[in-house]
Amino acid sequence: MFSRAVAVCSRFSVYSYTAIPRIIPRAVAPPSQNSLRHFGWTRPCRSPAVLAHAPTQADIEADEEFSDSELLPAEEAKLNITDAAQQLRNISVREQDEDVSLRVLVESGGCHGYQYKLELTSKRHHFVRPPTTPGRVGVVVDPISLSLCDQGSTIDFATELIGSSFRVQNNPQATGKGCGCGVSWDLKARTITSAELITPHDRTTLARGAIRSLTTTMPTVPRTSPATLNPVPEHYIHTTAGQFVDAAGRVILLRGVNLAGSTKAPVDRPTQYQDVWDVAEAGGESFVGRPLNLDDGSADIHLARLRAWGFNCLRFIFTWEALEHEGPYVGKYDYEYIQYTIRVLRRCKDFGFRVFMDPHQDVWSRFTGGSGAPFWTLPACGLNPRHITATHAALLHFEQPDPSAFPAMVWSTNYARFASQTIWTLFFAGRDYAPRCVIDGVNIQDWLQRHYINACGVLADAIRDAGDLYDSCIIGWDSINEPGEGYLGLHDLNVIPPHQSLKKTTCPTPAQGIRLASGIAQTVENWAFGALGPKRDGYVTIDPAGRTIWANPDTEEDVGDGTGDRIHKRWGWRRAASWPLGKCIWALHGVWAGPDVTDTKSGDIPILKPDYFERPPFDPSRHVVFVADYWRPHFRDYIARIRPSHPESIFFVQPPVFVQPPPLEDEDLCGRGAYSSHYYDGLTLMTRHWNWFNADALGLLRGKYSSVLGALRIGERAIRNSLRDQLGMLKSDALEILGQYPTLIGEIGVPFDMDAKRSYGLDGNSKYVGDYTDQTRALDCSLNGADGNNVINWTLWTYAPDNTHTWGDGWNLEDLALWSMDDANRDRGTQEFQIESSSANLLNGENQDSRNRSESTLGTLRGPAGPADAQQPRPQMDMSLKPTCASPDPASPVGISADKLYDFVVVGARGIGALARPWPVATVGTPTYIDFNIAKATFELKIKVTGSDRAWGGKAPIRSSLSDLGEDDEELSTEIYIPLVHYAADSAFDGESLPNCEDAPGLPKVTEEPPRYRDDDDSTVVGHLRQDSKSSADSAPAVKRRRATTTTLRRQRADTTNTLIPILPIPSSEPTATSASAAASPTTLPIPLSAQSIMGTLVESDMLALDVQVSEGKWELDGQVLRWWYDVPGEGEPEKELTIKVQRRGGPIKGVLRGFGAISPASAAREGGRRFWDVLCPNGGCVVA
Repeated sequence: MFSRAVAVCSRFSVYSYTAIPRIIPRAVAPPSQNSLRHFGWTRPCRSPAVLAHAPTQADIEADEEFSDSELLPAEEAKLNITDAAQQLRNISVREQDEDVSLRVLVESGGCHGYQYKLELTSKRHHFVRPPTTPGRVGVVVDPISLSLCDQGSTIDFATELIGSSFRVQNNPQATGKGCGCGVSWDLKARTITSAELITPHDRTTLARGAIRSLTTTMPTVPRTSPATLNPVPEHYIHTTAGQFVDAAGRVILLRGVNLAGSTKAPVDRPTQYQDVWDVAEAGGESFVGRPLNLDDGSADIHLARLRAWGFNCLRFIFTWEALEHEGPYVGKYDYEYIQYTIRVLRRCKDFGFRVFMDPHQDVWSRFTGGSGAPFWTLPACGLNPRHITATHAALLHFEQPDPSAFPAMVWSTNYARFASQTIWTLFFAGRDYAPRCVIDGVNIQDWLQRHYINACGVLADAIRDAGDLYDSCIIGWDSINEPGEGYLGLHDLNVIPPHQSLKKTTCPTPAQGIRLASGIAQTVENWAFGALGPKRDGYVTIDPAGRTIWANPDTEEDVGDGTGDRIHKRWGWRRAASWPLGKCIWALHGVWAGPDVTDTKSGDIPILKPDYFERPPFDPSRHVVFVADYWRPHFRDYIARIRPSHPESIFFVQPPVFVQPPPLEDEDLCGRGAYSSHYYDGLTLMTRHWNWFNADALGLLRGKYSSVLGALRIGERAIRNSLRDQLGMLKSDALEILGQYPTLIGEIGVPFDMDAKRSYGLDGNSKYVGDYTDQTRALDCSLNGADGNNVINWTLWTYAPDNTHTWGDGWNLEDLALWSMDDANRDRGTQEFQIESSSANLLNGENQDSRNRSESTLGTLRGPAGPADAQQPRPQMDMSLKPTCASPDPASPVGISADKLYDFVVVGARGIGALARPWPVATVGTPTYIDFNIAKATFELKIKVTGSDRAWGGKAPIRSSLSDLGEDDEELSTEIYIPLVHYAADSAFDGESLPNCEDAPGLPKVTEEPPRYRDDDDSTVVGHLRQDSKSSADSAPAVKRRRATTTTLRRQRADTTNTLIPILPIPSSEPTATSASAAASPTTLPIPLSAQSIMGTLVESDMLALDVQVSEGKWELDGQVLRWWYDVPGEGEPEKELTIKVQRRGGPIKGVLRGFGAISPASAAREGGRRFWDVLCPNGGCVVA
């Protein structure tokens, strides 16, 4: 998961008074009345505080912020305020500031040029407050913003289906209706010159301007690799102009999921499992079976589900522990796991996923409260892991008296505890700060990094040797996940670092952690985390009772050669005599004197060098810059090991969360890079509650605000805008520092166990069982931040096939998985169901009798497990689908009938309405704006198209294996994912018009000559997709048409009238055959999945009901993909902006926002749909998808 991203929400507390430097923009004169062109991403300069009273001349002269400001008279500064604005009183009282004010800002941005922002502030000098009714919370505004609101605007607080927010209405300066987001609007007959708008001190604004300038025009795509200079194949993905770009020149958006969160531990070893140390000391366990089970057929079901959700990218999780758990021996790797991983990756390829590899870790290791490194790295660092809990060196889930009561997100506080801080310091900077720590002839830094990098390299070599995965499937490698900074850069070990914002339960200073590790009792601060962030809650005395984390010297024996070196009896390394075991390494290096053996009661042994880690020894004149001094050299060594195995790898740059990346040289990335920062809504993650207020956490960390109140955001609309701004800031980091590389948010997500797990009924109240409204709103808010003008790639955290309501993702009680078996089985209670033969068996014709099956392939579907099940492995469930029609081709894969497909997509899913959202997967031109309204099921996309955007090569880089297209294929289309979840036709629920098996062919047919179609550039083409209509040509006539003057728009498409939808793809690497005896009912027919298509879908076009408006061109549906063709400007012709709007014909589907588990059978019948479990679990038995 993440550390700093969680931590920043703690700044959202009235109890935090840390001074933070801020960027102060210089104000300029109000905008002129001239009609001049407005430059989109720069914003009107404004004073950064608020108007509370007219400043004196002395005030103005004392503060240069306002030296150039023109302040309006108080009588002119009038805004209307409705009664609803009194909502602010609740917040102001909580903050113990009765005179808090609502600040109204106007800035340029949004989709219509200008947008409002509203935030709370308590700063009340230098300004004029607009008159308001006495006793109400005031509204303040700077003069520039006021000039764009003018007199007569009204501040209101409104509540909608997807949230509440403050808003500005009746602005006499605005024209038109604005956009669907509700905050963006056009300025009436007056705009601002770029000279008036640009704020030199606002780096974020300038960086976002750079984003737009980079992404408005797609450059010519090279036909050779920038890394190897080899010709690029059709499946190649470039990283250029801030975008992922396919070999044909289309902009590619990669959106998907982390697979899988449960991969952090071996199968059946979740973190609450308490029998840990003996197994670890014996060499650990194999991770075979992670992330998916290939042997029972369930992997195919999970991958099919992810493709049906529209995902095309996987961040593939593996750990160092999984590769090298048996010990630090030469060549001793788990090759069985490596080969299993290759098999899983091939299956991911079969389903059309692009993959990048994630060497995952959290707070170093499973044995320090997280995941990643093998057990033996701890004794190698001189530690005794069995004393971690006693010394509070880390909080371990498996050593809690009641694992079910482990506090939410408390694991991330381990980054600020002794074990993690010490090991990360050794890993990144042992040579500088622990030079006496030598093992096997090298410093511990080199020893640890060598083992870690070589383990990753062994996996990279094996994938290379597989021969069929790199570039066509695996496109790159992420850097080490969320690295810790240890003690590096700390100014004073005696105080809690100012940047350590996350405080929960015990919170020792670094010095106290060092003393505790040596067995010395300490009285430390205790912190509680509430709705307003962390609050100190007294003090706690921790007494290790003399136990120390330092390993017993008897675990090693003298080499006997007179050097004094010692050999470890179990693991075999040779520790230098300069590193005596059993003594604190920081005492060894003079940071402190170490414990006084004659005084075991004193807890205040002084730290001799409190600033020991503040400055790098190689340049003591300056402070440590972690990412440049220590992270970057490691990243370069990692690249040097991986690149020979994967020469075309895209290297994903992931420094610590929310820390800007360091500059990199051209030879580091070789034109093959991406920025993979993580982002979470920290307040929601920590409180497990969807709040009606939030904070600009990233802006607060970056010094944008002088106080927490300035970062506060009230109402869902303001929160959505804030998250979009923060994600835009992360995107600007890549372009401003790394260069023209794309941004992919490697982790983003929300917890589903909100409000004491009330959606599961575990809060003792069944009222909200199956209701995921708040979770869906929270997830939509985060993903909406990646839309708008940001147009950002992402991989959600997470998918965990074995998620349960009781134990979540099986790791530290986190519960962020998008799918849960307990949700799929919720309404069956404890009733047992017979599991049918697996899809894998069906493919192989193995209709085994249940008596011959192993226990692992038989499962009983039950309700959620209770606490008594903490130590029991979860049943391995055989998740399969009955074939419902005899296949005419023995090689055809198993499928699911069309009337059950909607159920397959939503069963067990959480937040499905937010995660399955429309987006442009491949764009001819550059997508500049995306908007999806989850409540209305409306989608809008804007594309900038220039003469250089014409796709070359004619042929799709990854074309469907079912399409036998020739060399003269026409230009490629823009491809948009249209989720069945939001846009399903009624037939998806009632199963109407399903053809008989004998009437359906085995494969889609290809027509020879589809209709040709043209329209004027300024016209709007409106199409209504009915049950028997799949394209604009089949729908209502266009408004206008004209003869073509450029390339003819045409394509060949398959006749997709079949109705049995495939669950398994046509394997590209491990072919299997389906027995003719795998019989089914005589109602539907299987259609193979286009396995090699990056746009592969599982949906019939007739299952969608759409109203589509395009500003130009022709569109057609191909499953869940809408393909859109339009003219690209010719040479010398101006660029143009194209728009497509999509909505569901008949209005949004009820239940999507809540989650379908909240709908009772009676209400489902009244609302015109069946509950999905009624389809998948009939009275005769249950087939689980």
